[in-house]
Amino acid sequence: REGYAVGLADADIHGPNAARLFGLQDQRVKVSERGILAPGYDIPGRGSLKVGSLAYFLEQADTPVVWRDAYKHDYIHHMLGSFDWGVLDFLVVDMPPGTGNELITLADTLKGCNAAALLVSSADAIALQDTLKMARYCSDTAMPVLGLVENYAGTVCPHCGGEFDMFPRAPEVEEFEQQGIETLVRLPFTPQIGTAAAAGTPAAGDADSPLAQLFTELADNCRQQMIARQRSEMT
Repeated sequence: REGYAVGLADADIHGPNAARLFGLQDQRVKVSERGILAPGYDIPGRGSLKVGSLAYFLEQADTPVVWRDAYKHDYIHHMLGSFDWGVLDFLVVDMPPGTGNELITLADTLKGCNAAALLVSSADAIALQDTLKMARYCSDTAMPVLGLVENYAGTVCPHCGGEFDMFPRAPEVEEFEQQGIETLVRLPFTPQIGTAAAAGTPAAGDADSPLAQLFTELADNCRQQMIARQRSEMT
């Protein structure tokens, strides 16, 4: 929408679903002299989003990926260096939950780069508690945090139109705030997101959807923070 070149790298090795979210699950590996091709998801009037995923390497959608850490380490490096991303303004890396080998390898690889974490959690206390561990990891490794995204933060009754929270407001949210981590957006629980994802047409791409405004505001916030960081490092 803003004219930036963006790529999405799927680092969720055991659940590489990014390809399906964009309707690219039937794509298979293609290699050029510049590397592994990252298929594009065309957004009418907005260009194309390059998507790199391990899913392109799998024989079938239900083929399990049973790898030890050494293979994960190599894949993270290939994801960044062997895919033909071209010239990008932003590369978004979709990480699996937790603070395992994938995250450690990625963080080590991106040291010295203009990189930051966006924490994503469902709005319940247990999930937020686990996400606090990620916040602690970022603090311990000096990884900047853009903010927190709360999923399933509320819903709208299909009968009366009233809004209500899916989970009680968890006290863990205050712990994020104490660490200077702001909640950037609270995404509602709505069938529209699940239906669009399963169909390979993300809800954020529907300009007429109220959800699109939430995702746009989130993207604008992250973009502005990353640009500010880049300018700060250059001065």
